[in-house]
Amino acid sequence: MRDAWSATATSSVIVPARVKRDFVVIQLHSGDPIAISIGVPAVFSKGLKLINAGDHITLRGINITNAIYAICDAGNSATGGYQH
Repeated sequence: MRDAWSATATSSVIVPARVKRDFVVIQLHSGDPIAISIGVPAVFSKGLKLINAGDHITLRGINITNAIYAICDAGNSATGGYQH
């Protein structure tokens, strides 16, 4: 993966907004499950989930130019990477 990110129980940007982006691949490297949201702060009980280390998702479409956020459940953390 090209760039690293980390997530905690506070929603944070893991992939910054970008004017032009055709796709983004997000991978969970280690830690606890995360929830992902596009364009708005993440909420753990909602959104796309990456559960296990090695899980990844490829996002395509007009909304992926927005910032992408991640959050873990209370007291947990995770690390990963992304490529676009």
